[in-house]
Amino acid sequence: MDLSRFVFSPTVTMIASKVIHVDKLEEAIEAQGLLDIADTDGTPLNNILAWSLHNERIGHGDLLPEYGGRFCYRSWAKGRPTDEYIENIMEMGHGSVLAHSDMTFQIIGVSRSFSHELVRHHVGTNYSQESQRYVDAKDVRFVVPPLIGYLVGTDDPMHCRSFVNFAYGCLDALKQYEIIQADLRAALSTLSEEDTKGRTLVTKRINEAARSVLPNATETRLVMSCNAREMRHIATLRGAEGADLEIRRWSVQFVEEARPYAPLVLKDFEVIDRNLDVDIMTSKYGAM
Repeated sequence: MDLSRFVFSPTVTMIASKVIHVDKLEEAIEAQGLLDIADTDGTPLNNILAWSLHNERIGHGDLLPEYGGRFCYRSWAKGRPTDEYIENIMEMGHGSVLAHSDMTFQIIGVSRSFSHELVRHHVGTNYSQESQRYVDAKDVRFVVPPLIGYLVGTDDPMHCRSFVNFAYGCLDALKQYEIIQADLRAALSTLSEEDTKGRTLVTKRINEAARSVLPNATETRLVMSCNAREMRHIATLRGAEGADLEIRRWSVQFVEEARPYAPLVLKDFEVIDRNLDVDIMTSKYGAM
């Protein structure tokens, strides 16, 4: 058996994030008549500008909520330092300013069943998902459920009966997928270009019919964008003990990948326990 067909954990990569454009920030400061405050060491506005100048991406997910919050009250000249300011936002539950911070992630090594759970979070998010119509599944991988992965442990997967049954079930489905593809190609080969509206469409029609036999464990890949407020909402729900094991495992990686971008906004998230070899995560302030 080709074990490279099976995935035991996801890979989450933050490929983009919203950052402050320093030249435009300086224009915005000038437009408000705040140059003197921005040039005064130790003022909140000076600190925001200085951090933006010297840190390309680290911490911008904290600065954008701070800028938005201080803008509301014109609290540029004095006030709490950034860490205390963000802490106060969290304590007060002023989650709206967190939505100024945006991130984009590449997610691979997750199942179709996982994606059905994830896309329920549709406020403050956007998804682009790999197509099962355009992308032929003949080289597809299958995501091993965490419970089965737990039973496998560090042993050879082939020594675990649950894994073997799972794996052969997936490979049998893949074989049926290929058989259906071949049957449909043969059946449609006599149709004219006018009947089929082009060969590309025929391929899509064949794949969309054949994919119906693939299991929920079939790997899918996504690009996901979300703001920091919705990220907290997702991580709070999906990192909890009662969440589906696969999405719970992913949520921990999701938060850890984003921490450098928004370390203060995500500071209260921590791993508190482990159940069935999957981390359980909690946060002090939760969703906002």
